[in-house]
Amino acid sequence: VSRNVVREAIAQLRSAGAVHSRQGLGTVVGLGEADAARQSDLMAQSDPSHFHHVYELRAIIEMQGAALAARRGDAAQLAAISGTLDRLQEAERWEREGAEIDLEFHFAVARASGNPYIVETLGFLRNKMRETIVATRQRSGGIVGEVKALTISEHAAIRDAILARDGDAARRAMARHIRNAAARL
Repeated sequence: VSRNVVREAIAQLRSAGAVHSRQGLGTVVGLGEADAARQSDLMAQSDPSHFHHVYELRAIIEMQGAALAARRGDAAQLAAISGTLDRLQEAERWEREGAEIDLEFHFAVARASGNPYIVETLGFLRNKMRETIVATRQRSGGIVGEVKALTISEHAAIRDAILARDGDAARRAMARHIRNAAARL
């Protein structure tokens, strides 16, 4: 590769916190932000309260996001929320495919909030959200159909409140969904 490609790659690694420059040594791999984040993830997974903390943060962000979506969402954004719910209902592989569509639903609500920082924050939480969704579905064992029906009805309540432009009902529906999802896990 050319020097420019190497320089750009190093600049991106430096930006991510994976490498840093040391006088006399050049560019070195170190405990930057990226390593600290991975270390934090490893510690969190061994902590039994990990999932609780994820749901707690999601509730703070997503409850307000749902309320804002009810007030601010445009027709295309509301159609995206409904379309994602339709796809969630049709998902055949509930653990993996359904988990990805479930995430899409929450991101559609976040986008409809009109606040790009809600979307950005959920982006930061995306992998942790996926972990909690998949773990809940894997642990549901023989009651997959029941969990699927409950999950879909909770998402439908969120969608219905948003479509009705009722911010308070949307906030309550999102709170109920996150609380119930945490309890199922």
